[in-house]
Amino acid sequence: MGGKNFTRGILAFCLMSIAVPGAVRAASAESNPLKEEMMLLDRAYKNLIDAIALNKPGIIEGPFQEFLNAKPKTDDALKTGKITLPKNNDRMMMFEKLDEEFHRNVKVLMESSKKGDMRMVQGMAHKLLNGCIHCHANFRQ
Repeated sequence: MGGKNFTRGILAFCLMSIAVPGAVRAASAESNPLKEEMMLLDRAYKNLIDAIALNKPGIIEGPFQEFLNAKPKTDDALKTGKITLPKNNDRMMMFEKLDEEFHRNVKVLMESSKKGDMRMVQGMAHKLLNGCIHCHANFRQ
């Protein structure tokens, strides 16, 4: 993973975190499990950036585990129709495929952090960010 690409990815994430949080936090997260899950991911990813910058792989797992723990509630709400995707709700199968891949990648990130493999952590950080961008381009207003 090239340092230039990783730096660009971090810059893109920082720009997204400035522009996106207001919209994500506008509605009550408690009434929308998907928004709650996204808020947990926002916190976990910001913590990941700190962990990479400070070379502290030990602080990565906790916030991402909280994110993973929110998935069943989100899945249930999507399946029962309590919530819908902001855009392209008719492409739920694609969303589910991307979501499963993203959660698998989070688990790889967590395992890499446990091993102290910061090179893999950086690579997975970039891969996760690309997953966010791809998903938001397809399913977020």
